[in-house]
Amino acid sequence: KELAARVKHQLRRIPELKFFLDDTLDQVFKMEELFEKIKKEESKNDNEEEKG
Repeated sequence: KELAARVKHQLRRIPELKFFLDDTLDQVFKMEELFEKIKKEESKNDNEEEKG
């Protein structure tokens, strides 16, 4: 609304701006944790196969 008051004589219509929380980084960290867990499990299984 403050922006509309400043430019009301310059523009006919002020677009509505919407902001949202970008949780992409959180998703990246979760994926990295999953990949690391898979990697550890595969390594553990490989070691068990070598011993067995």
